[in-house]
Amino acid sequence: MAHVNESVELAGIVPAGRKAAAAARGARELGVAGYRFFDALAQVVGP
Repeated sequence: MAHVNESVELAGIVPAGRKAAAAARGARELGVAGYRFFDALAQVVGP
């Protein structure tokens, strides 16, 4: 999930305002999508 962490860091350096809010929302959505993907993959592949 390094990419998610990088996205969150980048969102933190965007100056306050609408763009910062959009960057933060995108970083959160990326994290959620990543976890959903890996959860689904784990169900298919198994332990």
